[in-house]
Amino acid sequence: MAIIPVIKDEGKRGDRDFLQWDTISLMSLLNVYVVLAYYVRAKRNPNRENKITNQEFDLEILRDGFHQLTVYHTSALHWNIEQVKNVGAVGRKAIESYRRIGKELDVAMHGFESAEKKIEDIARGAAEFRAISRIQAREAQNRELNVVNPKELLEGRKARITIENYLGGEYYLVVDEARIENNDAILIEGKHTVKKLLPSEADIKDGLLKTALYSNLSEVFVDGKSYAPKPTLKLTSKLPFDYKGLSANAQRKYDLLAKEARANGFTVVHK
Repeated sequence: MAIIPVIKDEGKRGDRDFLQWDTISLMSLLNVYVVLAYYVRAKRNPNRENKITNQEFDLEILRDGFHQLTVYHTSALHWNIEQVKNVGAVGRKAIESYRRIGKELDVAMHGFESAEKKIEDIARGAAEFRAISRIQAREAQNRELNVVNPKELLEGRKARITIENYLGGEYYLVVDEARIENNDAILIEGKHTVKKLLPSEADIKDGLLKTALYSNLSEVFVDGKSYAPKPTLKLTSKLPFDYKGLSANAQRKYDLLAKEARANGFTVVHK
């Protein structure tokens, strides 16, 4: 199960994100049940004006969703499609909640008119929601393709990858490194750390999500030619990797990662 906010607004000096159709589709693909939610409490960011932090969900909507799930016996796909029908109602509650939070904390939020228009657009139906989300996903893909992080220890070239599935989902992603070796398409998702031996658990989980997608590709085409996908999770650090230097807890998590890689057909490498 995944709890996903319809809107997350960090204040005018922070980011604002809306639920995307392909997030719903991806969760359905992974057989994960989605509960839509919104935030009702937050705190002022102590280090940045007009930004909030420590946001908390409305517990009542979560209780209701959890209760419905206990008696629900259909697939995640059907459940999630039903949840999409509630996007408008939950989104409007989220906007009103952010109005209140902004006033209570004396924090300027992003414009509410644009948020209202966005919610009304995606509430018109699944087809409209899907179309709008995909336009934004393609734009994000193009931006990411041109971003270079000098702190990351990556060697190859980034590549655009668009994944289609039978559920109607299209995922516009960017592979951190991609290359062709014989008949294989090497697809590398990279995660980096500066001061530790391993990247953070959150970064590794994010890498695993994409690697899971690459591990389940049935066909990969590059310039019209078919290749076998070879997904890889690349963990990099400024410190040389040393398994014995990991804490007992970190060793346990690393062993689980290695087990996950063997079970799902991808490779973990270090740099």
